[in-house]
Amino acid sequence: MAADARTWIDANQLEHEGAAIGYVIREGTSPEEELYRELGYPRDIEPRPVGRVGAGCDCGWRSPRWRAEAAWQPYGVALAQGDQERVHALWWRHLELDVIGGGVTGIGALPRRARS
Repeated sequence: MAADARTWIDANQLEHEGAAIGYVIREGTSPEEELYRELGYPRDIEPRPVGRVGAGCDCGWRSPRWRAEAAWQPYGVALAQGDQERVHALWWRHLELDVIGGGVTGIGALPRRARS
């Protein structure tokens, strides 16, 4: 794994910090069930391999997950350069569509339905 854990922030969207999210099989479940949980501090303080990765934002947005060679290092996920670039591109797309574009998961809100 070449790239260290990083986060990104856009100067115009300070409340939206993006990062790689690492997922591991939930404790007490079998790998066949594919039930994952997010890794995070302070619960996960020991380095460990990661089963899946995805992009995430402080606002709560998460991208789809995929298998990647990655490792949890407390405070972040170390990824290969290509996966790090994919995570960053997915987070940036979230900013463009959901935040700057006023979509559902960012600053914009769901429109209210008119009552009949």
